[in-house]
Amino acid sequence: MSESILQARERAKERAYVKEVASMQSKHFKDGRAKMKSVLTLESEKNKALFVLSMAMANQEVTVSDAVKAAKREERSFSSRLLSEQKALTSSTAAKLNAMTKEKEAMSEKVISSERTARLSVREANTSLKRARQTQSSFVHLEDQLKEAVKTNKSLEAAVAHLEAELDKTRYDLISL
Repeated sequence: MSESILQARERAKERAYVKEVASMQSKHFKDGRAKMKSVLTLESEKNKALFVLSMAMANQEVTVSDAVKAAKREERSFSSRLLSEQKALTSSTAAKLNAMTKEKEAMSEKVISSERTARLSVREANTSLKRARQTQSSFVHLEDQLKEAVKTNKSLEAAVAHLEAELDKTRYDLISL
């Protein structure tokens, strides 16, 4: 009996040990399963976070890309507007320069024409002065000739008067005879 009690105790110990091992295995299995669940949950959360992060990065990339495109578009628009303003300014300046050049040429022609007219006027004035001097000289000469002619005329009139007086005297003498 003692053997059977011993054997029964041993069996009870073995059963208790088996139960304890089974309980430990079950607990270990439950713990492993809980850990696995928590790992899967954490992995799922990590995947969700990675997905959200990748979506945020993609959205940020799209936003940055759109901002870059908008900035480039704005820069092209600004450059285009600036270029068109410069072209307009250049053409306006060229037109003004062309007009000024034509005006300068016209003024140069007027100056040349005025210089020609002035030279012609000086020549005509010189010619008129020469003619006036010649006319004055001729006038003085004619005046002298007129004075001479008046003197000659007076002396001829005196001679005629003297001859008439002599003729009258001769007539009177003839009549008295």
